[in-house]
Amino acid sequence: MPSAASTVAQLSALLTDQKAAFIAAGAVSAQVHRARIQRVIELLVTHHRALAQAMDDDFGGRPLGFSLMNDVPGSLASLKDARDHLEGWMQDEARQPFSPYDQLGAKA
Repeated sequence: MPSAASTVAQLSALLTDQKAAFIAAGAVSAQVHRARIQRVIELLVTHHRALAQAMDDDFGGRPLGFSLMNDVPGSLASLKDARDHLEGWMQDEARQPFSPYDQLGAKA
């Protein structure tokens, strides 16, 4: 069994690699965002029981039915809403700069 320190180090290295890949990829299209959200939805649907069991293991005594009735459907609803409104949220939006930046010539 790995020690807590080695697990933290592995997780830190993984997150560092993910951050570097995210930055290197730059801005992605709505199509890519939509596909990523859809993959998360599919993973949640496919693995909902294992995820609910993991929540019970993590929280200690969290009823499986509670997670299956609340956590999973709530997450699915949020993900589907994000997928369905993605393009509108990605549109440029005219905004006014706020103080003190407006007084310094900033543009939003």
